[in-house]
Amino acid sequence: KMEEGGGPNLEELQEGKVEALIQEAEAATSSGDFATALSALSAAIFLRPKDPNLYRWRADVYLDLCDLNTALANYNKAATMIAAEGERPDHTLTETVARVHDAKGLALLDNGDFDGAIVAFNESLSLLGRNQESSNVRLHRALAFMGLDNTAAAAADLERIHDADHATADSLFLLARLHLQNHRLADAREALGQALELDAGHAQAVLLRDAMQDSAATYEDEAIKLMLLGHVDKAITNLSSAVDLDPMSAGLRRRRALAHKQRGDPFTAAADLEAAIELCDGTYPEAERLLGVTYNDAGVQAAQSGDLAGALAFLDKAALKADGKVGARFLMNRGDVRKRMGNDAGALEDYERALAICDPKGANRDDALNWEVSCKVSLMHHDMGIAHFNRTDYGRALTSFSLAIKCNPNVVQYRLSRAQVAQVQGKWDLVRTDAEAALRLEPGDARAREMLARVVPT
Repeated sequence: KMEEGGGPNLEELQEGKVEALIQEAEAATSSGDFATALSALSAAIFLRPKDPNLYRWRADVYLDLCDLNTALANYNKAATMIAAEGERPDHTLTETVARVHDAKGLALLDNGDFDGAIVAFNESLSLLGRNQESSNVRLHRALAFMGLDNTAAAAADLERIHDADHATADSLFLLARLHLQNHRLADAREALGQALELDAGHAQAVLLRDAMQDSAATYEDEAIKLMLLGHVDKAITNLSSAVDLDPMSAGLRRRRALAHKQRGDPFTAAADLEAAIELCDGTYPEAERLLGVTYNDAGVQAAQSGDLAGALAFLDKAALKADGKVGARFLMNRGDVRKRMGNDAGALEDYERALAICDPKGANRDDALNWEVSCKVSLMHHDMGIAHFNRTDYGRALTSFSLAIKCNPNVVQYRLSRAQVAQVQGKWDLVRTDAEAALRLEPGDARAREMLARVVPT
């Protein structure tokens, strides 16, 4: 076609040339001749400089040639041209640019340029939303932060991956390593456990797990030495580190419970023993035996501090394990708390159960404990006798005072109290018996002499 005056239509000639160059670039790209493709595309761009698709295509070719910087320059040029037209670059272009930034960052990471890599990963993340691909970039950036020893920033990236539910065995393994470096042992163990749940055969995670278990054993050995030297607090610190590294070890929890108990903290010791037994599906005889004593100690300590309800809760648990001499003491201690709480009937029941266990004629004979409990029972019977007497229930008062004397015949006041009831009832022989017994215990007691004088003439 000719313009007026017979000259050619230059615009159409240019378009024809561009189409020919595009066909040449397509053929060259298909055959892998990227140099020819770039030459054809560059010539086409010279003739059609406002076509973003040509820049984008040329960027793809540079990407095939692994020239990431030039590829990015062409992609950005295409995006700028699209934006200038009042449009937004399509999602595919944005994701492609993000991937190129990520690839650039990985190349810099491989070369040890951690700062440059972080800049590239930042560019990538600025283009991506919260999806799996962004989580991959965060994983790469975390590696760069680790190269700079910025463990806090690396951990933050890995935790964001975890929070987005995009965690992989690799990201969790790295997170576990970072937690270890930051001495967050429990968090490290949790992350490592999750990594192995996702990939039980993850070689690095398995090695780290074994190393953590070896470290736990080292901490335990050191704790044993510290305990022998009397450094209980330091031993607990080491055992806590061991538990964090190997939380499924019931033996470690039992050993830490012993340390807490030695330190005078039966409450924490009880929690450790309960956890140890639970780890063994409820059957761990060594821990179970220790737990009863620990419950008792916790109950006594709580009672001493005035927390009677808390004390009773622990002593109730101890009482469930009441057998042998130790069980008798558990019951006696619970009886003491029940008495302080005003539950005399419950206290008396506990005392009598304790007496039955440590009976002098039984297999668990314990004369000292039997006497201690008998004294408590006698005092309770005496107190009940006084209450009956004050209500003028003299029959029951006499019974209670008689039981008090049976439990402990060596208390002057018990004899005098029963003699007083017997005097009201006119049982003069009993008055004389108790008054004489009181004087044998305390020859100068004025009240006993007065009572005796009433029944025996001077």
